[in-house]
Amino acid sequence: MTDQLHRSLGHLSVAYAELEDRIKDLLAALIQQDRRTIEILTCRTSLLSLCDILNVLFPEKVADADLLEFFGELMPQVDWCRVERNKYIHSSWFTQEPSIPYIRSDPQVRNGNFRDRWEAMGSGDIRDTAECVEETATGVFELIMHMQQKGLTDYLADTFTGWTLPEKLPRNFKPRDKPT
Repeated sequence: MTDQLHRSLGHLSVAYAELEDRIKDLLAALIQQDRRTIEILTCRTSLLSLCDILNVLFPEKVADADLLEFFGELMPQVDWCRVERNKYIHSSWFTQEPSIPYIRSDPQVRNGNFRDRWEAMGSGDIRDTAECVEETATGVFELIMHMQQKGLTDYLADTFTGWTLPEKLPRNFKPRDKPT
């Protein structure tokens, strides 16, 4: 594999770690706990499980219609990021230089049959996904900031004073078109 491909995979890994951190920040803000307590409670919890918890807890704790709408648009994007990241990170890679590398994704054994799929991948595909993951993490952060502005949490008050946000939450949250 090329150095650019390795850099793109590293970029994706770091972006995903940031997304996981922002999801934990959202949980901390929602239940009014410090980040250390959240780390202790969630250190072995997958992003999928954290999102399942938030999907139940957020509507129970937040009554604001704008925040609920934004949350409802944001969480499917978080899940998309999780699925795409796992596709790249947990796949088998194959390349014969100078051709495009391929990944084997979604191997399954069902009804006594083995099935897998090979896809051509380039560093641009991974870089685009990493950028979408970063933008989604920013969306989660903006949700927390709007919660703070509406008096629903003081979780970030000491850490991010002076941070400015758009006056309104964006509608139909999409960091941009998802890479295909």
